[in-house]
Amino acid sequence: MNNKRVCLIFGSGATAGSGLRFTENAKTTLKEQGIELKKFDIPMDSNFWDCVKVRQEFFPALTLLRKSKLKCLKSMERTWSLTNLVHQKRLGFIFDSVIWEALSTFKDWPFKHIFELYDFFNAIEAQYIKQNQRAPFNLKRNDRHPHLFCGDIDTEWRSLVYLIYKCGNFSLTNNSKNQYAELFDKLRSRERNFDIISFNYDLLTENTLKEKYSYVSENGKSCSSKKLPALVKLHGSLNWLQKAREPVHFKEKEVEPKYNNNGSVWFEQPAMVPPTFNKAEINRPEDDPNRDDSVRRIIGKQWEFAENILQKSQCWVFIGYGFPDTDEHARNLFKDSYNKISGEKPKICYCVYNTCDSERDKIKKIFGEGDNIKCFHKGFKDFATNDLNRILGSLNSCRT
Repeated sequence: MNNKRVCLIFGSGATAGSGLRFTENAKTTLKEQGIELKKFDIPMDSNFWDCVKVRQEFFPALTLLRKSKLKCLKSMERTWSLTNLVHQKRLGFIFDSVIWEALSTFKDWPFKHIFELYDFFNAIEAQYIKQNQRAPFNLKRNDRHPHLFCGDIDTEWRSLVYLIYKCGNFSLTNNSKNQYAELFDKLRSRERNFDIISFNYDLLTENTLKEKYSYVSENGKSCSSKKLPALVKLHGSLNWLQKAREPVHFKEKEVEPKYNNNGSVWFEQPAMVPPTFNKAEINRPEDDPNRDDSVRRIIGKQWEFAENILQKSQCWVFIGYGFPDTDEHARNLFKDSYNKISGEKPKICYCVYNTCDSERDKIKKIFGEGDNIKCFHKGFKDFATNDLNRILGSLNSCRT
């Protein structure tokens, strides 16, 4: 069967390299909401805490965590993942060995033993509760379990991501172009059908495609076609509404996180999963009563559909995705999908923003050696403007 589909895989580096920057008004507004941006560039995961500073009265749990031993962690994924792992352990969903194996890849790790890690979190939670300070949006929450610190970290993260990555915060700089648009236009001009796998919570891809895409629903289906790409979001999205005891709904704009207590536990928030090592939100134990809630169902369908897309694509294009240590589940997704393809393997194009050989070493370790792997180190703009046409021209006209 003739197949000219290309699979685009976007990481946080794609957002950072899109050509969009924070507006002056956005920086002012965010400062009033307790968020100081150190520059106009959109922060990537790897340098998140080098770009963002939060005030204690707005984000007390995150501020306390940042003042502790964990200042060495610059990544959003690593910081969020760490607290999520400890939280899952306290709820009895994962074991010490799983956590310690996951954390073994950390550089400059401040803990020498798993129990030292737990002692640290117990002490910091006791300090947090003693201060009796919660973020404004958490003041009316009525937690049914005692782990306030880790629980508040999660809601503070969601609110922080929502405030920073709203599309109204960004605009194109002078003489710039939205590189998402450049990429999509090039693919269409060469009559290449494409699908998208995204690790990003933001809506820059959606706003660029202007409704010419299809999400994967809870039933695992997408109405994608030759001209309508499927947009798979493996970690959820800012516009996916998660409401207590209700299915996830796709909304046009970002969902503002709201937490309240009117005689019962009530919330609405963006349906997102922390980018954790073992994806506990997806791989719940069989006896977990929350295993089949609406967020886990829809996220699980994203991962299933992603494998289907990868196995049917002639070329995989990674843009701004660095295979972080926190994403073992994703590495397995790509490696397993690649190995399951019989016959000619897809071409792999890897676009990053540095010349470090460690990125290529990661690619080779996952997919093996071969002429079908090409690395590009000059970033999203150079790739979309100069490299993509050559890549598309080199692809075989068909693949069975």
